[in-house]
Amino acid sequence: NCDRLLQYCGHRVAELQSSVVNTPHSPNGTPSPQQKEGEDTSDSLLLQLLSTPKEDKINEPPSSWSKMESSKQWADDSACDCGNCYECHGDHSVSSTNEETLPPRVYGDMAHSSTLCDNRLLWLKNPLHEGNLAIFQEHWRRGEPVVVSGVQCQLNPELWSPQSFIRDFGNECADLVDCYQGLVMSNCLISHFWKGFENLDFRQKDSTGTSYRLLKLKDWPTGDDFCDKLPQRYEDLLTAKPIPDYTRRDGKLNVAASLPNFFVRPDLGPKMYSAYGSASTPDCSTTNLHLDIADAVNVMVYSAIPEGSCDPNYAANEAMLIEEVVARECCAQTVERLRSTNEQVGAIWHIYSPSDAPKIRALLAKACEENYQDYHQPAGTDPIHDQCFYLTMELRKRLLEEYGVQGYTIAQCVGDAIFIPAGAPHQVRNLCSCIKVAEDFVSPEHINKCLQLTEEFRHLSENHSNHEDKLQVKNIMYHAMKDVVGILTTSKLPVAKATKTKSSPPKLNLLKMAVGGAMATEASTELSASSIPP
Repeated sequence: NCDRLLQYCGHRVAELQSSVVNTPHSPNGTPSPQQKEGEDTSDSLLLQLLSTPKEDKINEPPSSWSKMESSKQWADDSACDCGNCYECHGDHSVSSTNEETLPPRVYGDMAHSSTLCDNRLLWLKNPLHEGNLAIFQEHWRRGEPVVVSGVQCQLNPELWSPQSFIRDFGNECADLVDCYQGLVMSNCLISHFWKGFENLDFRQKDSTGTSYRLLKLKDWPTGDDFCDKLPQRYEDLLTAKPIPDYTRRDGKLNVAASLPNFFVRPDLGPKMYSAYGSASTPDCSTTNLHLDIADAVNVMVYSAIPEGSCDPNYAANEAMLIEEVVARECCAQTVERLRSTNEQVGAIWHIYSPSDAPKIRALLAKACEENYQDYHQPAGTDPIHDQCFYLTMELRKRLLEEYGVQGYTIAQCVGDAIFIPAGAPHQVRNLCSCIKVAEDFVSPEHINKCLQLTEEFRHLSENHSNHEDKLQVKNIMYHAMKDVVGILTTSKLPVAKATKTKSSPPKLNLLKMAVGGAMATEASTELSASSIPP
C-alpha cells in the first residue's frame, strides 16, 4: 500500500511539474520571469500541492487507482488478500476510524511481547528485538501507549545513581518543588536534594514538622541541552533507547528531524524528572494531570525506597504499602509480572486516550461545581493544560461510571520505557524515589494531533506556559513535505522501482508513513478530494 502511495505521489509530481509547477504565478503555462532555468522548484511544487483550489481539476490519477468508497481502500489486480497486513485493512488512523472497525491487535511472538491492563496495553519485553517496530506501529497508530521493559540492561548504572549526580553537579543550584504543598523552593543546592534521595536523615520536614517533604527536581537541566551538559549520560541513553527510528533526534520516523539547523530548534529534551515519592500519600501526585503537544518516551533509570536511622521501619512499611497500592489499582497481569520478576515498582501512571480529553474536562468541571458555589472557569484557562488537578481513585471511578472512560494504569519499574501519544492526558505518582529521563518526538501517525493542539493552545491566556507554539509544528510539516517532494522530483528512477531498492532514503521511509494521512491534515481543506488518496 505504501509503495502504491509513492507511485501515486510520483505521478502527481510529474503531472504538476509538467503543467503548473514551473509557473506558480503564470496560469498560461509560460515560465515565471523570476525563475531561471535549472532552478530548484521543490518550494514551488510544495506550495502548489498545498494550495491547489478545489475547483482546479488536475488530471485524474491512473486507472489502477480505483477508489472503493465503501471501505476507502485502494484496489488493483495485485491487491493483497492475506487479511493481516495494513493493505488488507485500509486506512485505520485513530482520528478517522472507530475502534470497532480496526483490525485485531497484533502482539507477535509472545516470548518478547505480551499485554497489560487487561490485554489493552502492549508490553514489549526485549528493547532490542528486531520485531518491535512493526508491533509498536500497529498499536501506536491507534493512539495507544506502549511499555518497553529491559532498557536498564543497556545502561551504565554508575552514571545514573544519586552519588554520581552529587559528584558531578552537587555544587549547582536549582529550583525544587514540594509536591504535597505545591511550594516552589528557589535556588537550592542540588546536593541537598540528592543526599535525601535515599537517606531520610537528610530530608527536610514540612512546616508542621511531622512529615517529610516530597521534593521534585523538575525539568533539569534547565536552559541547557542535555547532550552538552551531560554528554556521557546522553550517549549512554542514546544507545539504550527503544524504537530508535522514532525516539532519536535524527530518527527517520521522527518528523522533527526535518527542521533545518538554521531554525531555533524546539526543546524536545531529554529532560530529567527526579523526585521523592511515598506510597502513604494516595492523593499526592508527582506530576498532575496534563497532556503534551508532542509524543514522548519516559524511561525510569533508577529508583529506591529510602532508609534512615530516624525511622528504621520506614523502608519495610513503604514496601508493604507499595504492594497494596499495586494490588488495588493495577490489573492482574501487572501483579503477576511483578510477582514473577520480583521487580520494584517506582511509579504509577494513569494514561488516557487523546479522544477522552473532553470527557475528563467535563468531569473536572462538574466536580468543581459540586465543591465550589458559583464556580465559573476563568477565560483562557483549561483544567488539563493548567496542570492543577490529580485524578484520585474516587474521580477515576466516576470517570468510568459516569462517562465510560477507562484509562491505562501502568506500574513503572526501573528500565521501563513508557511511550505516551501526543494529546494523551496522563498523570504520575511516585511510590518511592525515582529518576526518570523523558524525551519528546513527533511521529507521522500523530502529527495531525500536534497541529490540533497547537491551535488549541492559542486560545489559552497569553501568560500561560503553553500559549506559545514551542513545537513549531507547521515549520516541521512544511520542511518534512519539502524534503520528500524534493527527493521525488530529483530522483532519476521511477518511484515504484526506487522503493524496491535495498535501502530507501530515510525521507522516503518517512513519506511511506505520512503521505497518506497525518501529513496532509492542514492541506486537506485545500486539495481536491478526487486529487489525493485518503
